[in-house]
Amino acid sequence: MTPTLLTGLVPEAALTAEEFGDVPDAWIFPEEAAVPSRAADRRRRESATVRHCARRGD
Repeated sequence: MTPTLLTGLVPEAALTAEEFGDVPDAWIFPEEAAVPSRAADRRRRESATVRHCARRGD
């Protein structure tokens, strides 16, 4: 694992992922899309990027 800011904040056994911008091809499940559905477009893109990071390594 490449050291990042997050690796110093979480236990060694934890997996981390970072993005420094929106992931253009990030996708979310319909259940996840319901959460930010009334939010601004920027927030919906951010939510999709967060879910993209959460799925890394699956």
